[in-house]
Amino acid sequence: MTAPEKQVHRSDLEWEVEAALAWHDEYARATIATLLLDCKYLGEQLALHCRFPILCNGCTNDRLRNAQMSVASPAPEKQ
Repeated sequence: MTAPEKQVHRSDLEWEVEAALAWHDEYARATIATLLLDCKYLGEQLALHCRFPILCNGCTNDRLRNAQMSVASPAPEKQ
């Protein structure tokens, strides 16, 4: 990664940190708690999806789910 790329990444990260803090009125503990809970929830959703991909409707969007279904059962060929 070049120096300008690192600077852009750092700027993006700094902006995201500021946005998260602003959402919680600059209260760092609330910001950290929310992010930790989000990580826990997303990890649970990922584990559920990996274990039961067909039963997990809430963690993939419709386009991805439809693509997975079309791969699993391809349309019959036209004659």
